[in-house]
Amino acid sequence: MSFFKIRKLGTVYNDKEVVFAEGDQAHRIIIIQEGHVELSIQGIQKAVLGKDDILGISCLFEPGVRGATATAVGEARVISVDRKIIIKQMHTDPSLMIRMLKMTVRRLRQCETYCRNNTISGKGQKNV
Repeated sequence: MSFFKIRKLGTVYNDKEVVFAEGDQAHRIIIIQEGHVELSIQGIQKAVLGKDDILGISCLFEPGVRGATATAVGEARVISVDRKIIIKQMHTDPSLMIRMLKMTVRRLRQCETYCRNNTISGKGQKNV
């Protein structure tokens, strides 16, 4: 059985219930088993993810704090897995690491697309 095909073991969140909040400690990944979860930053919707999407991949590489708030859209079932378990599983099944890296690269490309299509200004720079 695939590591990510575990079903009916997660936690059910009702519509608008917070799965995790921006600023929370990030030491677990979240796998959406059913339904949808909205990601927002400072109250602004950034994405809506669905079945089999994974949230919090960055904690595998560097534990820290959540950069967004995840909120159920309708009823959503998610499973939360400690980063140490995922890392251990990666040693057993290297293909899991490849899948995580592919997902990370996909998200980086989405960010690059966003940056190309929007003006980004840093400290000391002007919007053009």
